[in-house]
Amino acid sequence: IFCVILFFVKIVLGLCGENGSGKETFVKLLSEIAQGKTIAHIKSSDFLKETLDLWDLPSTRSNLQNLAIIMDNQYGKGSVSKAIYKKMMDSSADIVIFDGVRWDTDVETIRRFTDSRLIYITADPKLRYERLKFRNEKVGEDTTTYLQFLTEEKAKTEVFINQLAASANFKIENNGSLAQLKQKVLQFYQNG
Repeated sequence: IFCVILFFVKIVLGLCGENGSGKETFVKLLSEIAQGKTIAHIKSSDFLKETLDLWDLPSTRSNLQNLAIIMDNQYGKGSVSKAIYKKMMDSSADIVIFDGVRWDTDVETIRRFTDSRLIYITADPKLRYERLKFRNEKVGEDTTTYLQFLTEEKAKTEVFINQLAASANFKIENNGSLAQLKQKVLQFYQNG
């Protein structure tokens, strides 16, 4: 009697980048390019937003940042990373994307998977600010001033992004058009 054990090996991508750099757009474009592959999009901010919603608190960028810091301080370093790891492990998708890598524990979580890559996506601050105001994803983004935007970039959840970028497998500068970004995502998919 022969016993065959099949192991499902998923590709895990970690997206690191400043707010408004184009991480979600990367996911949408990769979904178009990688036809026939299932993609799971896991955002750390979604996990935090669910918690704030349960408490009937607004999902402002400040509240999301503070909740992550509180959880890290109260329940141990990497508590949010551990929750994301569980979601990634539970996924049966071909490609699992962790959108919102912010801390070294997030990178460690990604690297636990054999087939993983860290992608740093960046853009000029003014352009990112305009994108955030336009998309208005988080409460109050449409009324945020440029000075507030720059101040939020100095929050504890944001300050390590540049350091993490140094360990990224790929870097994408997203200062151009959507077509240009799509070409960069295609290059990543073909060569990554």
